[in-house]
Amino acid sequence: MKRFTIPVLAVLVMSAAVVHAQQAYPSRAVSLIVPSAPGGTTDFTARLLADLLSGQVAMFNTTPPSVIGHVRAGKLRALAYLAGERHPTMKDIPTSAESGMPGYEVESWFALFTPTGTPPAVIERLGSELSRIVESPEIRRNAEEQGAFARFMAPAALDAYVLRQIETWGKVIKIASIKLDP
Repeated sequence: MKRFTIPVLAVLVMSAAVVHAQQAYPSRAVSLIVPSAPGGTTDFTARLLADLLSGQVAMFNTTPPSVIGHVRAGKLRALAYLAGERHPTMKDIPTSAESGMPGYEVESWFALFTPTGTPPAVIERLGSELSRIVESPEIRRNAEEQGAFARFMAPAALDAYVLRQIETWGKVIKIASIKLDP
């Protein structure tokens, strides 16, 4: 099975526009087209953030680290943290459920994968070292200050998590009839 990660957007933010939830989410299809020049995800996020700050775009979803400084400075207003519970360093930002979107939870995550056939001893050593680093107070504190979490997942737990993500987002893709543009 080919493994991959997909950067997923995690915080809904907006500038001057106000969003009113009239019905339960999702009550109808929503299309959002943002004309931005081609580039990687960092380039795309930077351009979209510039459009948001200038008022050309009313809102978008992104990960907290890309906007937390603007939210704390009062330049952007976070509408919801797309998780099951409030973030410990952003307690004033409601969860998606508290904002009228129950079940709308999205996590951005990163993982380290090894090639098939990597010796178990190597995987065990990598896991041990990564756990020590990721669970260290300094790394956890730095991540939380940026609006993120640092947590270690053992190989079997990560495998199960990836499979659940593939299943979840596969359903979203199918229900929304998302097609890859050539």
